[in-house]
Amino acid sequence: MANINATELRSMPILVPTLQRQKLFAEHLLSLEAHADKRKESARSLESFFAVMLHRAFTGELTAQWREAHLKELLGEMEQQARLLLSSPNGRN
Repeated sequence: MANINATELRSMPILVPTLQRQKLFAEHLLSLEAHADKRKESARSLESFFAVMLHRAFTGELTAQWREAHLKELLGEMEQQARLLLSSPNGRN
């Protein structure tokens, strides 16, 4: 800056941390950077997973897979509903 002269600048005290403190700071900084990298990687993975799941949901693939996995349960429920409908007063029997 034009309004600070060299003499004033030289007379300003500058705090210099010990070498041990500087190393500790560097270690913490590296650790934080590593965590930030992992967080970014996790965010990318989640975004990719979400995109895949969204695609599967809109193409019906999720529903088809669920139906296949629960086919026996669904058939059992359908049979039970049919029995109930047929045995009800408003049923066909």
